[in-house]
Order: sequence, then structure tokens, then C-alpha cells
Amino acid sequence: MLLACAVAFAVVACGDDGEDDDKENGDQQREEFSSGSRQAEPEEELFLIGVDANYIPELEQMGMDWRYQGTIRDPLELFAQMGADAFRLRVWVVEQGSHSTDFAVDLALRAKDAGLRPYPVIFLSDDWADVGKQPRPAIWQDQSFPRLLETVRNYCRDLTGRLTQEGLEPPFYEVGNEIDYGLCGVFAAPDQMEDLEALKREVWNREADLIRACQDGVLSADPNARFMLHIMNWFDPEFVGEFFGFMMASGVELDILGFSFYPTFGGTQSQLDFYDILDVAEQIGLPAIVAESAYPSDPDTGIVFPTLNVPVQGYPLTPEGQSAWLRDLLLTVSSDPRVQGYFYFSPELYHHPMGNVWNAFALFDENGEARPALDSLSVTNAMRSIERAVPRAGRGDAPLFGREIR
Repeated sequence: MLLACAVAFAVVACGDDGEDDDKENGDQQREEFSSGSRQAEPEEELFLIGVDANYIPELEQMGMDWRYQGTIRDPLELFAQMGADAFRLRVWVVEQGSHSTDFAVDLALRAKDAGLRPYPVIFLSDDWADVGKQPRPAIWQDQSFPRLLETVRNYCRDLTGRLTQEGLEPPFYEVGNEIDYGLCGVFAAPDQMEDLEALKREVWNREADLIRACQDGVLSADPNARFMLHIMNWFDPEFVGEFFGFMMASGVELDILGFSFYPTFGGTQSQLDFYDILDVAEQIGLPAIVAESAYPSDPDTGIVFPTLNVPVQGYPLTPEGQSAWLRDLLLTVSSDPRVQGYFYFSPELYHHPMGNVWNAFALFDENGEARPALDSLSVTNAMRSIERAVPRAGRGDAPLFGREIR
């Protein structure tokens, strides 16, 4: 999620396909999708609940703390106590400082000690990279494309080797972050973003080369590695099918489909669109993970994302609404065999030096006290023993989770 500037997206309304047509085409679609990538069995059946809380060391240096029922707590230990068991780890191509390899390893070991299993997001950039931009690291800027592929391969090999040498065993690796339109300096022009054929011809082909190079490096150091690719367009089933289908046909290793999911971008419609994406994941034959997501506790969603404030039906933008949405979403997706995990983005970021950047989305209030939504992780943890076979929610269900906050 970009924290440097706001990016506007167009919500794509998705039509309903008939169930009979889906059944008739399902086997053929699965065969087409599986032609270019191994179909690895899931490592385990557990549903991961994780956090992307990479700002903690910097915020601690600023003197900030996190409280639960008035008591100062280590935030990573608190997340684990409340039900989280995984950690989304950012790694940038920088020699020192935040998100460097050393920084990431230290944070990963701390997360592991707290009971959170870290998985790395290999950004292949030296700054924020997301659906709005994918900058090439400055130290790689002058390299030819063939040389860049070799550099990426070696970098990913060395990074993975460092992680494994430290005793870290990532459940999977994420190559890039929100890589819908490019990676590591390869990026679509504005007129290409709406043209799938142009993306395939001019962007995704070179992007696939970069992903394969990174995966080759990872596999040379961790032969059992599994991979997730993560995109933003959860609201566009056609885009999702075309992107992952192209990558698999191009020989990219793919075990998990990753998505960003910020439903207050479009409110109830955005949330309903998410279930269409799960149908696409089922057709592809791979599980999905919500790689980053959040729900605000206040209509004032800050100076960076002021428009992410359209509530989902039944879930007002209040601390209680935030808590109910997170609890009900987690209970729903953790019961859906198509979904293997959910990661909350920056739950720790209740204050930022720039001002109100992420305050409403954090799971702590302006004083660092835990909001009710933090307890939603615990509620979901208590439900994990329930067999994952409840009826799937879908576009026709309203209100979304069968519960309305009054």
C-alpha cells in the first residue's frame, strides 16, 4: 500500500455469470490456467492470520508505545496473543536503514520469537513500489535488461540465503508488491493499463522475466520455496484471470494468488467484487491470500487516502464498526477453503510524522490504546477448530455477513 501519495482507481462493476455456464467451463479453464506452472499442494491447511507491522522499530525510536487495557505491551507479542500467527516482512534494495536486509532480518527474528512466522515481500525496489509505481533501485539503474536479470537472480539468492542461515523458514515468498502493471522499473504507460493485449506484449512479458529470475535465485537457496504474486485489482475478475494466466503460461512459479483488499474504496460493491475474485481463484485452482487489507474506524481517513471512506453496508466507520467488519470478514474467509490467509496492513501505525496518514485504519487509537478491532483477531482464533466447510458468501448476500451494526 503506497504511503507516499494517493492513487486513484476506477472500480469496475462486474456482471453475474450463470452458475451453469461456470460449471460447464470450469474444467476447461483450470486446464488452461495450469499449463505453465506447477500446481503445488498447499503446505498446510491452517488459515494464516497475519500483520504487516514493519513500522514498529521506527515508531519505537520515536518513543511510541502500544497498550492493551492500559498496560504497555510489545506489539508483536500482543498481535500473537490476540490470534495472529504470521508476519508480512518488507525488504527493499537498500544497504542500510529501514527495510534493508539487516533491518528485515532483525525484525523477522523478533517476529519469530513473538510467535509470528515471517514471510518476505521482495520489493525489488529501494522505495515504495505498488500499483501506482514500480521504481528500479538506483544502484541498478544503469544496467541493461539482461544484466538486470542476473542482478535480480543473485540478489534474491543472497537474500534467501541470509534468511535461511538465520533459521527463518518462510512459508512462501512474495515477489514484488502490487505488481499489476510492472516490476523493478518495468512499468505500464497510462494508456496501456486499460489494454490487456498491450500489457501482455509490452509489460507482462518482461515482468515475467524478472519474476522468474528472482524465483531462480530464491530456489537456488531454498529448493522447497513456494511463491505468491500479489496484485491490487481485486475488483476486476477479467484482469485477475488474464494476469495470473499469463504469468503461469510464461513459466512463472505460482502457488498462491495474493490480493490487496480495501473495501472502503467503493463500499459494499467493492466488498462484493472480492467474491468474484475468489471464483476466479477457484477456476485457476490455486488458493488466495489477502496480502494487505484494512478498514477505517473513522470517516476521516487522513491526508494520503482521504477517499477510502465509503462504508460497507452494516459496518459504520467507527471503532465498533471496524471491529465488527474485521471479525466477520475473518470468520467468513477463514471458513472458505479458497482462502488461506489474511494480513492486516500497518495495524501499529496510529501516528505518523507527516500527520494523519493511517490513524483511522490502525488497530490502536491516538493514545496507543488498542481499539476493539484488535480483539477480533482473538475471536477468529477461537473459531479455527471449526471445519472449513460453511456455505460461501456471495454477491447475492445482503447484508454481507448476515449481521448489521445498529
